[in-house]
Amino acid sequence: MDWEHFWWNNVYGPRSFTGAIAEHAISGKSVLLVHPAGGIPWLEGMREAVKERVEQSGIMNVKFLTLAEEIQPDEGIGDFLIRRYTNGDGYRPHSEDWWDYLRRSASINSSLIWIYDISSEHLAGFRDVCRRLKGICSFVIECANDSGAIAGLEIMSPEFSEYDYLLLASQAVSERENINDAWRCYLSDLAAEIHAGDAEAIVEFAGQCELSVSPDKIYENITSTAIWKAQLRNSYHLIEEERLKLINRYMAGIIRCLPEMQYSTEVTDPIDVELGLLLHLADLKRESMGKERLVLAYDDYEHLRFLRNVRNKLAHNDILTPQEMDALFRFSLT
Repeated sequence: MDWEHFWWNNVYGPRSFTGAIAEHAISGKSVLLVHPAGGIPWLEGMREAVKERVEQSGIMNVKFLTLAEEIQPDEGIGDFLIRRYTNGDGYRPHSEDWWDYLRRSASINSSLIWIYDISSEHLAGFRDVCRRLKGICSFVIECANDSGAIAGLEIMSPEFSEYDYLLLASQAVSERENINDAWRCYLSDLAAEIHAGDAEAIVEFAGQCELSVSPDKIYENITSTAIWKAQLRNSYHLIEEERLKLINRYMAGIIRCLPEMQYSTEVTDPIDVELGLLLHLADLKRESMGKERLVLAYDDYEHLRFLRNVRNKLAHNDILTPQEMDALFRFSLT
């Protein structure tokens, strides 16, 4: 899978971002593209995605420019653009302004000039350049922050949603074989939670995470809180479904045991019986106390104990082992 192409061309947030840059350029506006603190994932892929969308319009071409590497010391930006994009024939700097010559040469007409690796000094100089060449070409200027914001430029910085990262994680997990749907959902959620905001790390984790070992044991800088959040979202509903299955299976016996106290509240409706109370109703001591006891099949009793234990772990912010998660997922498939 070409992940940078998928991210910038198929995921809604990134695709909308590159589309907005392209639309600004095609409409004659220039963009100050501010890199966020964590950087931009697959940066070359983003540039190529915008280039493709701009050139598909049929009215502009894209020119990439590493300004810091190519401009000469003490060279003005206008003179540099003339040297870079024209042969300079007929240019008389003492009798013609550089922007008039560029207009006359038509060498950068209908172009998007994409500049990266730019110094703060040169960034400040583009205030005049963008104003002088407006209507002739557009610029995308990449920079580390917007402290050098240029009047008249659209300031843009990529911000993507949790859904964007989850979609990427889901696609990455789908490339793996021999994983059931429950594990796919969990691993996608886990990757997006652990590496929130880092698209490249999400793809790496989703594709390589070892299923039999808890991620905090083999990956550095992974907090148990992130794992717990993903487990909670992907397991709690399964626990509840299993609780309801047991209640429906033993409805008549539960009714005979009620009413019973649960968390200082009298329970009369079997549907309200939680896992802990179900275990209490099945306790052999109830018979010696002259109370009705809920008789469970051995496998169901062990299943109930398992559900109560994993529910309690999650309720106390403890993470489940991969084996416990796998057991929950297997129950969900039966």
